[in-house]
Amino acid sequence: MNRNFLQKIIPFIPLLAVLLLLLIKPYYIFPTTGDTDFHLIRAQELIQSPLQGLFWDYLPYSPNGRALWHPPLFHSVLAFLWYLGGLRFAHSFLCVFQIILTVFVASWVAKKDYGTIAGFFAGILALATNRIDILTVPLPATYIPILSVLTIHYLPKNKFKAFLASLLGVWTHMMSLVIFIALFMVDGIRNKKNLKMILLLLPSIIFWIAYWIIFRDKTGATNQINPLLYFPPGNNLSGLIILLAFGFLGLYWLYNKDKERFKLYSTYILLVILIEFIFEDFARGFSYASLPLAILAGFSMQKIYNHCKINYKRTFANLIIVLLVFVSIIGTSPFFISVYSNEASWDYLNIPFETNYTQLNSFIYGNTDKTEVIWAESTIADKIIWMTGRKISNGKYGKPTDFQEQHQKINIYTSNNTFIIKDYTNNTLKQIPNTI
Repeated sequence: MNRNFLQKIIPFIPLLAVLLLLLIKPYYIFPTTGDTDFHLIRAQELIQSPLQGLFWDYLPYSPNGRALWHPPLFHSVLAFLWYLGGLRFAHSFLCVFQIILTVFVASWVAKKDYGTIAGFFAGILALATNRIDILTVPLPATYIPILSVLTIHYLPKNKFKAFLASLLGVWTHMMSLVIFIALFMVDGIRNKKNLKMILLLLPSIIFWIAYWIIFRDKTGATNQINPLLYFPPGNNLSGLIILLAFGFLGLYWLYNKDKERFKLYSTYILLVILIEFIFEDFARGFSYASLPLAILAGFSMQKIYNHCKINYKRTFANLIIVLLVFVSIIGTSPFFISVYSNEASWDYLNIPFETNYTQLNSFIYGNTDKTEVIWAESTIADKIIWMTGRKISNGKYGKPTDFQEQHQKINIYTSNNTFIIKDYTNNTLKQIPNTI
């Protein structure tokens, strides 16, 4: 086989492996956990009323709703895909896309900057994140490390491409308001091109900062700070340890090789960990740092291999590669186990996407209209919103400070795997089993 072809394909072997896994185990054909309900609500709002939905979260916490938590780019894409091919298609596409994109960017950037072996190991270790739930659930947060890594990659050689990646980030997630300006400043505030890119980013950044200052009491975001999230460090401690060990070794070697990128990677990693430390979600901070750490770990493994190949026999160098593959697999095994252990299969496509909420969904559609407000327990409120598009006088989390929930004509409770529907005077109208 052609040697050049092998060198081109080796970095992307992890990408092919994870794509095969996702085809075998389609966990994404049903709603995922975490913040999925929250983001599906935003997409539902954009489908119903695009202009209003761009700048206001109006379906939960009726009648006033709440201000946005994040800029609307991710939710606009989700809404477009939903409109184009249905909810299951949109959800499935984004689940697969963000995993594939994460692995591809890790392999591609590491190969471009540090070599074939670096690309191979970066692709594997991109899956060693300490928060597997963030990687596997469609979230705007997943795209911040991707866009940050692309910005860092392009900054020294193509300011405009770095700017485009940064602009996408600013309109994707609130973390970007700090991160991307900082990267351009660290790259050189006196550089005229950097200064121009900063000035182009500032209108969007100023707009969103002003938005959250004006509506600071309307978002409910500050109600979500939770000191319990300092620990544990996520659901993949082995992956985090491997990323930190090889990632910081790579950062050390990068200092001697490329001080410009050393400053960029260091700034990003320190910033995301510090910001999430302030917001008391330490585990999420390390998850934001996982992708650049994977690339740096790939670089360190490339350096180790190069050293062994030059100073020892090729057999020893190959044994080192096998050992590093084994270590990398230990770090990524929680991801593969998490996906593979999921019970979903292509045979289940006949089951509605709403799963055990399907009967409740049908009842709401049959007994209410689009203008009607419903009350539901907070644990199920968000799911009902994205399923039905109805306004709810409640929400799952992030309650605005001035919100007062009010019972409505239809009120939905849940108890003992049963949905209990009551009227305004607390009479039971119907009981629906919480089953598929």
